[in-house]
Amino acid sequence: MLCRCFPRSTAAAHRCSIKESSSSIITIPLLLTALKACSSARDLELGKRIHANAAETDRTSDVFIASKLVDTYAKCGSMSDAQSVFAAMREDSVVAWTALMLGFVENGHGDLALELFDRMLRSSCRPNARTFLAALKACVSLVIARALPGGENFQGTENHLARRTVLDPERTIEGTIHLDIGETVQAGDFSPRTVLDSSHLRKSTGELHHHLERAVKIHSLARSSGCDSDVFVANTLVDLYAKCGSLDRAQRVFHSIARPTVVSWTSLILGYVDAGDGATALELFERMKIQNTCQADAHCLVAALKACSLAAEKEERSTDSTKLLGLEKTRSIHSDALARGYASNIFISSSLIDAYAKCGSMIEARAVFDSMPRHDVICWTSLLTGYAENDEPELCLQLFSCMRSHGCSPDARTFVAALTACSSLADLETGKRIQQELSSHGFQNDCFVANSLIDFYGKCGCLAQAEKVFHAMGSSRRSLVSWSSLIAGYSRQGDAQRVFDLFQAMKDAGVGVNGITFLSVLTACSHTGLVEHGRRYFEEMVTRHAIAPEIEHYHCMVDLLGRANHLDEALEMVTTVMPFKPTVVTWKTVLGACRKWKNAKLGRVAFENLVKLYPKQDSTYLLMSNLYGSLGMWDEQTSVLHLRSAAQTSKKPGLSWWTDDRGLVHAFKVGDKSHPQIEAINSKLRTLALQLKENGHVADLSSVFHNISDVDKEDALCEHSERLAIACALVNTAPGTAIRVVKSLRFCDDCHSVIAGVSKLEQRQIVCRDSSRFHVFENGRCSCNNFW
Repeated sequence: MLCRCFPRSTAAAHRCSIKESSSSIITIPLLLTALKACSSARDLELGKRIHANAAETDRTSDVFIASKLVDTYAKCGSMSDAQSVFAAMREDSVVAWTALMLGFVENGHGDLALELFDRMLRSSCRPNARTFLAALKACVSLVIARALPGGENFQGTENHLARRTVLDPERTIEGTIHLDIGETVQAGDFSPRTVLDSSHLRKSTGELHHHLERAVKIHSLARSSGCDSDVFVANTLVDLYAKCGSLDRAQRVFHSIARPTVVSWTSLILGYVDAGDGATALELFERMKIQNTCQADAHCLVAALKACSLAAEKEERSTDSTKLLGLEKTRSIHSDALARGYASNIFISSSLIDAYAKCGSMIEARAVFDSMPRHDVICWTSLLTGYAENDEPELCLQLFSCMRSHGCSPDARTFVAALTACSSLADLETGKRIQQELSSHGFQNDCFVANSLIDFYGKCGCLAQAEKVFHAMGSSRRSLVSWSSLIAGYSRQGDAQRVFDLFQAMKDAGVGVNGITFLSVLTACSHTGLVEHGRRYFEEMVTRHAIAPEIEHYHCMVDLLGRANHLDEALEMVTTVMPFKPTVVTWKTVLGACRKWKNAKLGRVAFENLVKLYPKQDSTYLLMSNLYGSLGMWDEQTSVLHLRSAAQTSKKPGLSWWTDDRGLVHAFKVGDKSHPQIEAINSKLRTLALQLKENGHVADLSSVFHNISDVDKEDALCEHSERLAIACALVNTAPGTAIRVVKSLRFCDDCHSVIAGVSKLEQRQIVCRDSSRFHVFENGRCSCNNFW
C-alpha cells in the first residue's frame, strides 16, 4: 500500500493520513507532496516505489503527476527514467520540458538540455521564464566546461583548481554563480599557473563567438516572450554574457534590472573577476555598498576577495612583502565578513587565506587559517600555495607534511603547491618523492600536475626529465601550458637553439602561442646575446601573431639590449619607444646593465629615476654603489651609501642554499659562520683556493666593490654565499655526484670563474641557479659561455 512507501517522519511532517484499505483516497495532491519530499531527499528508490504505486492507480496519466515524476527522477540523477516518463506523456507540459532540461544541466549535459530546448521551440508548448533560465544555465555550463583545462571533464583536478562553485540549495533558481577559490596569474612568472590567462575561462575565439551567438538568441527569445524582465533570467544572462567575454552586454542587462539583487551584483562582479579586471570588480563592490539597496552575502564577499587577489597581483609592490591596495581592501572585506557573522564560513575563510597570501601577508593568512574550527583540503592548499609563492618554500613543505598528519589527504593542487616549493629550492630529491606520491594517488595523468612537473624539473635544471614528462603526456594532452613550461626551462639555461626549435614545433603542432611563450623566447635571446634574433621575434609577435607587447616584453628587450652593451638603445626603448610608464623593474634592468658594463653616466640616470619611484628599495643603492666601486669612484660610492642610510631602507640579505637528500636546506649569507659544519666548509674552501691558484687562477678583485686592500678583497671573495653553499655540498656528498645550488642574487664574475674551476678539480657537475638563469658548470666550462 502507498502509505508504506512513506517514511513515518515524512508522513507526519506533511500530515498525510492514508488508510491502507482505501486506495480511492490516494489523491493527486498527496502524490505530488510525496514526490516533492522524495526529490528533496534525492531518494531514487523511494521515487520508483511511488511511481509504481501511482501507475497501479492510473495516476501517471495526469500531467501534473507525470511532470513531477520527470522532475523527481532528474533530481535523483536518473535521466533515463526521467526521459522514459517524459516520452510517455500524452500532454505537453512546460513544467515537464523544463524539469528535463534542468535535469540535463544538473547532470552535466548542457548540450542535451539545449537540444531539448530547440525541440520545445518546435513544439506547441511555449517556454516560460524558468525554461529560459534552464536554457541559459545550460549555456553557462557549456562555457565553463569548454573553457576549463582538460576540456569537458568536470571531475578533473584542473577544474577543481579553476573554480569551486558555492551555491545554497535554496538559491539555485536565482542564477548560476561560480565563485573561484584557487590560484590566478602571476605576471612575469614562467610557472604553469601564469600561462593560463588572467581569467580561468580560457576559450578560443571561435568558441567564444559560438557561445555568445547562442546567448544572444536565447536572450532575444526571452525578450519576445516577456521573460527577460524576470530577475532570475536577467541574473543568469549577466553571468553568461560575462563568461562569454561580452561585459558590455552584461552591463546592459544589469542596468535593465529594476532593482538589482545581491545575485545581480555578484554576477557582474564575477564577470570582471573572470576578465582579470580586479580593480573594476572592486569598484562595483564598493558601489553596491554605497547604494545600500542590498547587503553583501557570503557569495558576494567571496567574489570581492577574488577581486582583491587580482588587484594585488597587478599592483606594483610598494614594499618587499605587501601589495597595499589589495591588502587594504582584503582587510576591509574581512571586517565586513566578521560583522555579518561569517567568521566560520569555510568558503570565506579559504578566500581570505588566498587573498592575504596574494597580497603577500602570510601572517594574516596564517591567522585566518588558525582561527578556523576545521580545515578542508582547499584551506590547507591555499595556505601551502601562499607560502610557496611568497618565498617561504620551507614552510610550505613543512605544512605539506603536517597536513597529512592531521588526516587531510592532498589533492592534485596540493601536490602542485609542494612542487612549486621544491622548484624554488631546486630540491630535486624531495620533488622526485612527491612525484612518486602523487602517482600513488592517481594524479600522474592529470594535465595540470604534469605541467607542474615539467616546470619543476625545468627549474631544477633537469631538462631531460622535463622532456620525459612532456612526451609521456602524448600530443593530444599537451597544451599551451605544457609547451611554454618546457620552452621556459630551456630559456633559463640559455639554450637558445632548443628554445627556437621547440617554439617552431609548437606552432607546427597547431598550438597557438601567447605572450608568455614570447617572454621565454626573448629571454633566451637576451641570455645568449642574440640581439637580432630578439628584434625579429619581438616584431613577429605583432606582425604574425597579433599579440600586443606588454611591459614585460619591453623589459625583455631592454634587458637584451643592455646585456649586449647597447645601452643607449636600451635607454631609448625606455624613454621613447615603450608605450608604458617606466616602473621600478624597468629602471633596475637599465641600472643592472650599466653596472655590468661600468657605465656610470647612464647608471646615474637609472638610479635617480629609481629613487624617485621607490626611495626605500635597498638594492637600488647597492647596485649604484657597486657600479661606482667597480670604477674606483669611492667618493661617489660614499655619497650613495649616505643616501641609502638617510632613506632608512630595509635590506633583505642575499642568500645561497643547497638542499640535501633529506630535504634539509643549508642556507648561507655572505661571511656566514652559523653552520654547524663551518670549520669543515672553510677548510674545503681554503684547499680549493690553493688548488685553483696552482692551476693559474687569479682572483678578479673588481668583483669586490669596497675600498679595502687587495688581501682583504681576496678574503671577502672567499666568503661569498654561493661558495659556502657549494663547499657544504662538496663536504656532504659522494665524489662525482652532481650538486645543485641556488642564489637569490646574481653571481659575481670571480665566483663564476671559481665555480667553473671547482667543477674541473672535483670532476663534478655543478648546477647553479641565480636570480636570472641557470649555469651548468662541467669540466671547467659553463653552459652560459661567460655571457649572462
